[in-house]
Amino acid sequence: MKKDFKYIAMIGLLVSLAPGLALAQTKGDAKAGKAKYDANCVGCHGSGGKGDGPAAAALNPKPGDFTNAKAMKSLSDKFLFDIIKEGGSVAEKISDHGGFR
Repeated sequence: MKKDFKYIAMIGLLVSLAPGLALAQTKGDAKAGKAKYDANCVGCHGSGGKGDGPAAAALNPKPGDFTNAKAMKSLSDKFLFDIIKEGGSVAEKISDHGGFR
């Protein structure tokens, strides 16, 4: 009887979590993402994401360094999504940093 309850509880838990797990993350297109980064980001953020692209020297504030784990960890997923989608004005950074809608 006790074993049956555990089994039923496990099934119930899996059934309740399944929809959330299915929607948790969809796989993106890495090639398309790289192409978009190369076309829109490399000039300022650099090919390695260090903020050292060819245009970086002329910018104030300087482009962010995506390889700085401490700085990146402090940013929420929502903030990162918003700044990529809407542009730098979201973070009160450069106003001409267009988003990628």
